[in-house]
Amino acid sequence: MWTSLLQTSLSHRLHVEVLAPMEKHRRLEQILRSQEPGSKIIIFCSTKKMCDQLARNLNRQFGAAAIHGDKSQSERDFVLNQFRSGKSPILVATDVAARGLDIKDIRVVINYDFPTGVEDYVHRIGRTGRAGASGLAHTFFSDQDAKYAAELIKVLEGANQRVPPEIRNMASRGGGMGRFNRRWSSDSGGRDGGRGGRGDSGYGGRDAGRGGWSFSASASNKGGGRGYGSESRDRLSSGGQDGYERARSRSPRGSGFVPQFAASTKQ
Repeated sequence: MWTSLLQTSLSHRLHVEVLAPMEKHRRLEQILRSQEPGSKIIIFCSTKKMCDQLARNLNRQFGAAAIHGDKSQSERDFVLNQFRSGKSPILVATDVAARGLDIKDIRVVINYDFPTGVEDYVHRIGRTGRAGASGLAHTFFSDQDAKYAAELIKVLEGANQRVPPEIRNMASRGGGMGRFNRRWSSDSGGRDGGRGGRGDSGYGGRDAGRGGWSFSASASNKGGGRGYGSESRDRLSSGGQDGYERARSRSPRGSGFVPQFAASTKQ
């Protein structure tokens, strides 16, 4: 598989940038301003909603239109005619909507969202640089795409393109959540074991998780996982107090001895 994919990418200049989601739009506008006016550009997004949003934001300044699966056939035909004629030189599309399109003179492909596989990535960039012309592809890569880092490196190296060091770091640690994991391990006392949002007291517990241990304030107050909720906390407090009293009664009278486990329970 890799041989055929690399043949597609060898005639392209491939630029991959690691960006946080909030940085994407600003960088996108910088790239668009750097192109010659009227250049045909395809921007790939992962969702229909993002296609529509980007097209609205870019239309006034650059001339953009969106195409995706929710568009009627007449709408699709109109958008494609506008794109081919250069009246709307920027086409914002999903993979499904762009499948089978045969449009010449596409100067740049921008992967605003990375696809769900490196093969789709190569197919995307193959839409530019046809008929012997060189192509230019910009790709925005985020932490959420880290599982594709190792295969992306193979494509870039096989095409003699620069591999950003951030991509290599993602591949070497087997994921893009290194900063998350470091923060999680320092803020929590255990593992969360589920999926959900960030807790109010850091990454220790996830309030929408499915199982696992959760020690953060958000997990105990909001529930949602099987962490220490209010009922469990009450049982823990009650059990700890009983243990404290039993240990105290067994200690020598007047010795001042306070069991260590009881003291930690009362903290």
